[in-house]
Amino acid sequence: LFDGTRLLVIHSADGDRRARICEAILGRGARQIGWIQISQSRSFHDTLDVSSSIGRYDVCLVGAGIGKALVIDQLRPLNIPVLDAGFVFEAWCDESRARDRVYMIPDA
Repeated sequence: LFDGTRLLVIHSADGDRRARICEAILGRGARQIGWIQISQSRSFHDTLDVSSSIGRYDVCLVGAGIGKALVIDQLRPLNIPVLDAGFVFEAWCDESRARDRVYMIPDA
């Protein structure tokens, strides 16, 4: 998924949290990361302008909480796979959170 990929992230993280997410993505082999900032508690009401991102990315990862369906719908013009990765972002920000859900860490 990441190896050589140009990845677009839709998320509310900023500062250190954003840096940790980007570090995790780049550490997994992504070639480029773009970021569209959404509101932390009102993603349901966000209106995204994705026009400058069309044709620039291969995959989009979204962490938008309860507003994810409306956010994902606004990404249609990108014509790329869009994955809901909300909890994965949380685990990348705080690795101890990976134990909160099954299949987040390998057994071996």
